[in-house]
Amino acid sequence: MRTRSQGPKWIALGTGLGAGILALAGCASQVEYPLQKRSIFTAERAHPMKVAVATFSDERPPEERDLKIRIARKDVHADAYTSDEDFSGHNLAPPLTRMTAKHLAFSNLFERVDAVEVTSEQVRGKKENLKELGVQYDAVMVGRIKHFVGYFHRDAARDWLFLPLGGTGFAINSLIPSDVKADAQLDDVKLVSLKTGRELWKGAAACKWDKERSLPGGRRDNALIAWRNAVNDLAKQLVDAKFDGVN
Repeated sequence: MRTRSQGPKWIALGTGLGAGILALAGCASQVEYPLQKRSIFTAERAHPMKVAVATFSDERPPEERDLKIRIARKDVHADAYTSDEDFSGHNLAPPLTRMTAKHLAFSNLFERVDAVEVTSEQVRGKKENLKELGVQYDAVMVGRIKHFVGYFHRDAARDWLFLPLGGTGFAINSLIPSDVKADAQLDDVKLVSLKTGRELWKGAAACKWDKERSLPGGRRDNALIAWRNAVNDLAKQLVDAKFDGVN
């Protein structure tokens, strides 16, 4: 199931943060995470702007998209990394853009935030591409996806505890550290006025980690949490931004 991002009315809230992400990530067709105030940055007052989010450019390294590349290179634990197949698609830019728009709408940063079918490349091109958007929106956001990848690995020798001990085995096994990594990066983010074509704001957002942890999870979970944290970073930058003629 996929949810279109058409402003706040389309936002689907999750129940438990960890459980919600695990449940959503278990369905390979979804690029979604729960939106809750305890994990999502929210602004006290929204900027009086209606913002369209153009589909981000997908500029990730090829190995983040296709697992076969890691396998061909004989990367260590290649199958511990996410690829587009984990999310049932070979074009993750649209669903990542929709999730970002829903997140920013929930954050109460702007009066309205919608994902639109116009691409970031089109916005950076001819100004005629902005005319139609300008009927409904004040500004358009563009960006470049540089990284979206998760990693989860636990030695096979650790997994034997699951079988003979049942639930007790799970409890013990979950205390054994697993290697986890994640990298989410949205670069060259710009807000462009649809009235003047002028750049109103520019920035970037990222979240990256490489560590051991003792919590159950998976590579998809790590990728989604990293993207959520990166968009939180973006929201925190935008909340205090000043836009000429708006603030």
